[in-house]
Amino acid sequence: MARNTNKKNPSSLINQCIKKVIDNLGYLGDVGDTEILLLDPILSQCTIQQLIHIEESTKGRDLSEITDEVWKRSYQTDFGVISASLVIERIHENNVSYKWKILYEAKKKDVEDKMRDMEDTQKTCLTIKEFKRLVIE
Repeated sequence: MARNTNKKNPSSLINQCIKKVIDNLGYLGDVGDTEILLLDPILSQCTIQQLIHIEESTKGRDLSEITDEVWKRSYQTDFGVISASLVIERIHENNVSYKWKILYEAKKKDVEDKMRDMEDTQKTCLTIKEFKRLVIE
C-alpha cells in the first residue's frame, strides 16, 4: 500500500473553517459569541465595509479589542504610514488613547471635506475664468 509522501501538513479542521469563513466574509454578520482566537484571523482579512457591517451587526460585544489593529492597518494603507505615525506620536505626547476606528472615520471625513472644498474652488475658478472670457470678448 502506497503512503502519501506529500510533505505538506494537512490543514486542521479549525483552519479549514476559518478559511471558509474568510472566503465568505460578505455574508458574515453578528459574531457575538465567537472566540477571539477564531475572530482574529477572520477579521484581519476584512475590508473596511465588511468590518463596519460586522461591528454594527454584533450586539452586546465590543469588538475593538480585535478590530483596532485592523483599523490601524487600514488607516496606514488609506492615509499613509507617515500620517499614522504622526497620530501615534500625538497620542503619546498627549498621553491619551483613541480607538483607530474613530481616528479612521475622522480622517476620512477630513479628507472628504478637503476634496469637496477643492472641487468647490475648482468650480469657482472655472466660473471666474468663463466670466473673464465673456467680458474680454
